[in-house]
Amino acid sequence: MKKAVSAVLAAMLLAVPLSAAAGGLGGLVPHINTSGSQRAVNNMENRTYTFNTLPASAAEVGPSTEARQVAAYAVAALTRYGEDPATGIAMLNALKGPQPLTPYDLQFLRDRFANCPYVARSYFEGATPQNNYTPSQPYRVTVETNAYTYATQGYAKFFIRSGGADSSRPIILRQKASTGEWFLWNAKSLLNRIREAAQDNPWA
Repeated sequence: MKKAVSAVLAAMLLAVPLSAAAGGLGGLVPHINTSGSQRAVNNMENRTYTFNTLPASAAEVGPSTEARQVAAYAVAALTRYGEDPATGIAMLNALKGPQPLTPYDLQFLRDRFANCPYVARSYFEGATPQNNYTPSQPYRVTVETNAYTYATQGYAKFFIRSGGADSSRPIILRQKASTGEWFLWNAKSLLNRIREAAQDNPWA
């Protein structure tokens, strides 16, 4: 995007918890990817989440002790922001728990989506520049891990692949020690520039 965002503002953006209550998942169903050798520890597996329908309100998201689920909900909330900013903000604030979005966070979101309104939905399977980032149905997002995901105590660094980027992008979560719940701590990289959609690319 056109303007660099300071490290201070980036660190403040999107600190988010998520709920694992079965009735409030908005059709979210986890599928564990176990390609290659079976891992002994589930925390080290990539996991794909399926949304039959995207969450449409703050009531459908909340805190969770499953970190990857938080990351999946963050993508859904950001996608909702692109369609309906007021609802997206409410969902993000529900996910952020004790630390709601600041005015600086809100400006960051406005700037990024003004330049690239389809950036969030590019993380769902099937969304590519050629189809103007239209996700396949149902919505699926894969949260990836690596050997360093849990390297820092109390934090988890996952990766999510965009259909408009060459490599997966990081998303950092932070755990609340007293409850074990995970919060989205830094999602700024998910909103970085991606390839233009065909509708915006005169050379497509």
